[in-house]
Amino acid sequence: MSKTSARRHRKRSLAPKTKPPKPVSDRVVYMLLALVGFFSIALFWMFTSDSSVPYWRPLALGYITAIAFLINFYTFQIYRGRHLENWKQALARVPLRFAGYGTKDGKPLEAAHDHPETRMALLMSILISAAILVGLGLLLLPGLV
Repeated sequence: MSKTSARRHRKRSLAPKTKPPKPVSDRVVYMLLALVGFFSIALFWMFTSDSSVPYWRPLALGYITAIAFLINFYTFQIYRGRHLENWKQALARVPLRFAGYGTKDGKPLEAAHDHPETRMALLMSILISAAILVGLGLLLLPGLV
């Protein structure tokens, strides 16, 4: 027998080994939300700029309201102990950073379940969101007052 026949041969796998996807950065999520909002409002403004009523203002207020709702909703989901996807965690980190959760040197988001600091950050976020939306509503829709 020759030397090569006595050796064991390994089967080679032709399937490429893939790495798990890297988590999306918080900045990327925030920039994508800003870009989507800006371009949708800009397109709506371009198509309705000939009319006498500025229709882009209610759209802008609605988009900002939707983003504020998502931020507060995902923060509530973290408070209730649910595990969220990475982009949803990025939105929930906005108010929770003030309570020390989700920062580099702070506590992880998984530790925010049913803590009084989390509840207070959520309540403050809801109040601040409401105040910002009322202020923007007065600025963007002056005919309603």
